[in-house]
Amino acid sequence: MTIYFKIIKANFFQFVNGRTFFILLVASIFVAISFIPPPEANYTTMRFGSYIGEYNVQWVGTVGAIMASIFLSFFGFFFVIGSITKDFYTKVGQIIAATQISNFSYLLLKAINNFLVLLAILFIVSATTVVIFFSYNEGHDFNLFTFLKPYIYITVPSIFFIAFLAVIIEIVFPKKVFLQYIVFFFFFCLMLFDTSSSQSPFFLDFFGIKSSTEMMHNQVLKKTDDSRTTLSLGFIAGKKNVNKKIVFDDLNFDSVFILKRSYLALFFLLGLYISSIFFHRFNLDKYEREEVDLVPTQQESAGFQLNAVMVATAPSFKIMPLVFSELLLIVRKNENWVSGLSLIGIVAICFVPIRIAHGYLLPLLWLLQVSSISELILKEKINRAKYLTSTSVNPIGRAFTAKVLSGIILVFSFAVPLIFRYLWQGEFYKILGILFGIVFIVSLSILLGLITKTQKTFEIVFLLLTYCNLNMISGLDYLGAYHDTWDYALIMFFLTFLILSFSYLLKYLRNE
Repeated sequence: MTIYFKIIKANFFQFVNGRTFFILLVASIFVAISFIPPPEANYTTMRFGSYIGEYNVQWVGTVGAIMASIFLSFFGFFFVIGSITKDFYTKVGQIIAATQISNFSYLLLKAINNFLVLLAILFIVSATTVVIFFSYNEGHDFNLFTFLKPYIYITVPSIFFIAFLAVIIEIVFPKKVFLQYIVFFFFFCLMLFDTSSSQSPFFLDFFGIKSSTEMMHNQVLKKTDDSRTTLSLGFIAGKKNVNKKIVFDDLNFDSVFILKRSYLALFFLLGLYISSIFFHRFNLDKYEREEVDLVPTQQESAGFQLNAVMVATAPSFKIMPLVFSELLLIVRKNENWVSGLSLIGIVAICFVPIRIAHGYLLPLLWLLQVSSISELILKEKINRAKYLTSTSVNPIGRAFTAKVLSGIILVFSFAVPLIFRYLWQGEFYKILGILFGIVFIVSLSILLGLITKTQKTFEIVFLLLTYCNLNMISGLDYLGAYHDTWDYALIMFFLTFLILSFSYLLKYLRNE
């Protein structure tokens, strides 16, 4: 038991000591503040028709727990996934594979560690919500158990499921990082579907919000005669009517609700056990990784004289050969199914309605390339070649700029058919929106890569931006799909210019 505790402790501090954890922690605090909008705010996060709750402990605790369940499930997954792959590349996994620890025990420890990390973030989020309650309190008393009850029954089980799901997906799709993200992305969207109904199987109430919002809705129906009380969940713009407030009572989390959550926990525990049967246990053959033989068995003559090739050559300071080399590396790394889907998407953009092509197909096509875009600046670190490139002539002006241009050309290539269609219609502000969106995405990838030194941060942000664009959230429309003015294009220009300039400045200051 002591060795298991030490493994969990080591893994936990490996996550907590990372830079990404600090960024996620700070982001969680800011998001937790936005979960409970101030009374004078022009948006709400939960309403029933035009009704909201008074800022008592029941309303603040329940809304905070529901929003935290969704937020931590989405971002928490991308934060904790990849721990098994990290063990493989750091050779820790091979050491563990040589011990007597079973596959299920190792994977269970990984899942428990994921849960503890997310639980630590949840503690900060809930503590922030307590501060918010006292800031916005409308004369109601605070009861700790009443406040914590929604978090215990709604949020804690959700992050428990996510902790296990991250391990299961990583086993089912080893080394397929993009596929892992896509599978979870569609799973997440499916679980959010029809949150207003509790009459669904227990495994579809993943976040625990179907049953809990139904209980809240029943209270609304009892306390008002208004029939327009449809649930709206999310960041909903619009001034709330202060005269339509309801004092919510404690939610009754009955045995049926608890059984649903327990069944889901057993379901993921069983899934972890089944996946442990097929766990590769860090077998290099199953990972299909080619290893270089560092000690050749036989030394053969090179067959040529070195002085025959030592001829003077004129130095070249051209940048385009570097750009083409970067593009070639990206194309060669893409898997066949990604290239196939990309080609189908490019053809579809030529024929589908132009608004669908701009608002749906184009962001999805760019999402397919998230792995290539996210590692533009981290490729040298991953392949251990940064010391070689840093000694080249003008590494920032040539090598770094070549990465930026290769990323822009890559993303631009998928938008060419749409740009020609807008050019034919004379909608030039739409073209500018796409071009600024291209540079914005590449610049954001480089900046986040320089700051966090990991691909995960940009991949999470890019998935969120894509999700918002698919749901037509105009405030996060980075590619100009839902704005028809020159002013918005000008805003994107300045934002993109600032991000790109700061990236160059950061690269120059670090000289890396």
